[in-house]
Amino acid sequence: MIKLRDDIVFYNPKSRIQEYCEIEVCQGYDDKHSVNDIITKEDVLAANELYANINRYDKYESKRLLSRSKSISRILSTVSNVDMLHVKSDEWPDLRNKVGGLLDQFLSVKGIGIAKATKILHLKRPNLFPVLDSYVIKFLLDIDISQEDKPDQRRIALEALDLIRETMVKQRAEFEELAEKLSVLSIPLTTVRIFDILCWTAEKWDIRRKLNAPYGTPNKSLLVPFKSRKQTTSDVDKRVHQGYVVFEDLEKATGPKVHITDCFYYKRWLKKPTTTTTWHGPYESEGKAWKSCCRLSSKTGFEPTKHKCVS
Repeated sequence: MIKLRDDIVFYNPKSRIQEYCEIEVCQGYDDKHSVNDIITKEDVLAANELYANINRYDKYESKRLLSRSKSISRILSTVSNVDMLHVKSDEWPDLRNKVGGLLDQFLSVKGIGIAKATKILHLKRPNLFPVLDSYVIKFLLDIDISQEDKPDQRRIALEALDLIRETMVKQRAEFEELAEKLSVLSIPLTTVRIFDILCWTAEKWDIRRKLNAPYGTPNKSLLVPFKSRKQTTSDVDKRVHQGYVVFEDLEKATGPKVHITDCFYYKRWLKKPTTTTTWHGPYESEGKAWKSCCRLSSKTGFEPTKHKCVS
């Protein structure tokens, strides 16, 4: 049994990983580890097999990234391919700082965010780096990484790594046993990769009910609480009206504020969005919305607030 969250428990995690390997991308990425200190064109091509989309919208992305290869290599050479499960508590802060330095190098490249960075870093240090794309970050921290700027992406990635390490260490025996059972796979997976696959599939398959995959449709390992759930129009309406959103003034004239999704101001913005403001969410609870509001406030100097509609 692997418990990722209070509401997400895999009683047969082996089945989930096996199904992922059957219908999602594995070959062309997980068999392309290159544990060295040099970022190459081959690494970029392998990352793109896992939908990194480097060069898709900007044909110069990989050129800019590879031009930073030497500076990335200097820091990468100080980071060993240590298994996340075996990093001691007193060793983690120093390693975490080095990881932060690596992320800084990647994020300094125009067009490269956390998802693209970790899809490459996993290839270089497969025992240490999980893939942190938008599904994994949303699952772990309830944050839409696409809405965050580069400095916040770095912080969020490190927070995710802290949480991943904490969760895995607490269940070390379970993850080691699972890795042993999965050693028969034609393409071996590291423990951190197993972890991110469990998170990714839980968010995509179980929570969002997105069951499309390149080589089939998941049906063998769907979690029971989600497997029989059918989303209807009334379910959607109910979720929207009971949710929370956070207003942000992009010109930073006022501070962020928590609203309910049924608020007149939010509904008006949805009908006619403006370029000077945005809304974050929806969030399923007021607490999660408040956490987002506080995070946004820390960047503006304003105090986080709640609109009268919340009460």
